[in-house]
Amino acid sequence: MKKLPFDIEKAKAGSKLSTRNGKSARIIAYDRKGEEPIVALIGEYDRIISCTNKGEYLPRESSDEDLFILSEPTYKPFTRESVPLGKIVVHKNHKDRYMLSAAGNSLIYLGGKLHASFKELLADFTFEDGSPCGIEV
Repeated sequence: MKKLPFDIEKAKAGSKLSTRNGKSARIIAYDRKGEEPIVALIGEYDRIISCTNKGEYLPRESSDEDLFILSEPTYKPFTRESVPLGKIVVHKNHKDRYMLSAAGNSLIYLGGKLHASFKELLADFTFEDGSPCGIEV
């Protein structure tokens, strides 16, 4: 996931958060009195910190505890040239496994008998590790 500058509206809307040094973060209050109105829990032990509305742990200074928005990666369908032939994919609903055996101009062949479009592969399948069947944008 990529770290984006802190945005209080995105945080309020439920975006995932992290500190500059990669610790998980969640906000429990936005209305503390003073220069640091945000109260957040940091890391696996829920250490309490306070921050400015800009996500700064120390006002006007850079700190490992500054808050960031984490962006979820987005994916686009494979192209014929980018299909990782030989990889195993899993159908999201019925959990059947197939090998990506060949790629045509608009279809991917799964184990020789079944086929799916590039968009269907991204929408309906994952790789064995749970990652999406597409190219990260």
